[in-house]
Amino acid sequence: MAPGSSRKRRLILHFDARNTLFVADMRFRLPIEEALNSYITGLIWGIEDVESHEKNENNPIQNGLEKTPHTIPTEPCRPNKQQILEEIDRNKDANRTDGGSPVRLTGTLDSFHDDDVGHQHNHLQNGKNGCLHPRNPYTGERFQDLTKEELHACRHRLNSWKCLPESPCIRQPRPDAVSLYKLLEQQIVRQPADRGRLRKYLGNFTQTPEGQQFLHLFQNHLEKLRWPDVNGTAHDTDEMYIAPVSKLSVIGLDNQRYHYLMPAFYRLMSWLMHTGRQFAIVLRTYGQDGSHIVSAIETYLQGHHPTEKPNPSVAESLVLDQAHWRLKRDTKAPQFTLCKCDAQTCDGSGECVSGEQAIHQTWSNWNGVVSVQDDFVYWQSNHYDHRAAKPMWFNPKDREVQHVFFDDNIRFDEDKTNGIDLIQLDTTDVNEMNFQSYRPTQSEAAQWENVYFVQADLLQIINNPCYFVEKITECEHNLDVIQGNV
Repeated sequence: MAPGSSRKRRLILHFDARNTLFVADMRFRLPIEEALNSYITGLIWGIEDVESHEKNENNPIQNGLEKTPHTIPTEPCRPNKQQILEEIDRNKDANRTDGGSPVRLTGTLDSFHDDDVGHQHNHLQNGKNGCLHPRNPYTGERFQDLTKEELHACRHRLNSWKCLPESPCIRQPRPDAVSLYKLLEQQIVRQPADRGRLRKYLGNFTQTPEGQQFLHLFQNHLEKLRWPDVNGTAHDTDEMYIAPVSKLSVIGLDNQRYHYLMPAFYRLMSWLMHTGRQFAIVLRTYGQDGSHIVSAIETYLQGHHPTEKPNPSVAESLVLDQAHWRLKRDTKAPQFTLCKCDAQTCDGSGECVSGEQAIHQTWSNWNGVVSVQDDFVYWQSNHYDHRAAKPMWFNPKDREVQHVFFDDNIRFDEDKTNGIDLIQLDTTDVNEMNFQSYRPTQSEAAQWENVYFVQADLLQIINNPCYFVEKITECEHNLDVIQGNV
């Protein structure tokens, strides 16, 4: 595309899943209330007093955090079935926007034993049919309650941590600030399976005394995620209505339906189709959410979404790739291999592309919606270092295609736990195989923000239906400036 040209580039838009496209997944690993609470703790920043932390190791009674045993229980509870059902009823008040009384959303719900209600351990209530809905964790993922010792350790750590007034915000407000989530992650997570336990523990944060000041923030955003009753309650038992809605929504602890994918994402797709853009949506997940997201997009394209409507003429021809793509990483050549698999198990016998330039070019040629599962094991085995994360290749000299990656876990803090591995390709001819690639330094990479990547702000995504459209417009404008097109 020549300088000054009005022709738009092809857009290849990469999306992380959790906390970017959805709050709660379809597997019911965490209900939406717990997931939103857990996310908010990542926006609450504070300063840790090291000397106070050392004193608290020997003196657990500090700082007024032991306001009530309800704040952080010292022992696991054993509620009976009636207590669980009463807890669910009270949760309805907790999610009102009119200041309903705060209650615990988690903690007691999953701590009963097999002899209480049959074999119902690690289940949650689904009020649509009165049964207990099982959590469905990934392999190796756990959602058990913290032990008594872990709870004491968390209390000691919190006593040495002071919240900053800049909270909530997605950016680290000062170099020595640590988020509440990161603070307790350091305390609790000893192995990957512990992350589920941490998120479950933080799942009622705004309903506790220390999180009370953020309760309205939680309630307001939960309310905005509520599924609109545009067709009336009479459709609740209509199978023709329930079938598509079940692919577009999730059920919360209050027995209400909530949006599965963010309406802002559907608004982006509608905008891309209405403006006649050439584009591809590349779903970049570490887990197994790709098929659920593709199914929700397909239902939206069929016109079933209550507020976001696609362009019918374009929707019919939009390609939905049902294949399962996997991107494998290795320390030995080839370091990157992209394979197309017909099943969840991928042995590499199908269509494969190897090498940075080849994979980047493959993505640049894609159309429609494609799901790619990134290599979580590789990232995990490299201690979540950004150089082992989801690769994102970009070429500032490419005037035909622009890649943009949306992920909430993009940070340039000292711990280097970015969710993306930003790699610059240096070639004028985008089809040229003689190229160089290198990783920008953390400070250099930050200069490409809102050009080739965006740190997704979930609360803004919930608040603003045009969030993704505005961000894409900003990214395109910034690249125009860099390439001298304006």
